[in-house]
Amino acid sequence: MELVVVIALLGIITAMIVPIYSTSITRVQVGNARSDMVSVIRYVQERAVSDALEYRIFFDLGENAYWVGYGVREEDGEKRFYKMNEDLGEWQVLPPYIEIEGVKARRDDETGDEFLACYPNGSCDEVELNFRDNRSIDRTFRLRTVGVLGAIEVKSNDFNW
Repeated sequence: MELVVVIALLGIITAMIVPIYSTSITRVQVGNARSDMVSVIRYVQERAVSDALEYRIFFDLGENAYWVGYGVREEDGEKRFYKMNEDLGEWQVLPPYIEIEGVKARRDDETGDEFLACYPNGSCDEVELNFRDNRSIDRTFRLRTVGVLGAIEVKSNDFNW
């Protein structure tokens, strides 16, 4: 009888802990995705200044991905963008549970992708990026570059994060 009571108590405790654990893991995963995106934006801002080149983060909403390129003025006077030689030059797909809901930014004429441009003088475009955790309708966050120097504003509708 004592063994049955102990097993029942363990079952009740486990049933209480599992939802708390899974919610915590979800918060950590979304927080990491948000921090990673902020880090990419800051890195691109710094590279634009240090390399004295225009850098852009191109977003493809259909593929839920982004890549980073730098601009070089060609002999014909046109500016062309080339992928970075580092990992960020390749398509970076967001985690499967994070979706880009929308981007309020300029659109590239060639690729049709929205982009965030960072300039050698330290400024960058004002852009708004909206993300959603597809595991929950309520969990969204927004990254926005504001001001001349492209400060990054992070807002979330879930204040429990």
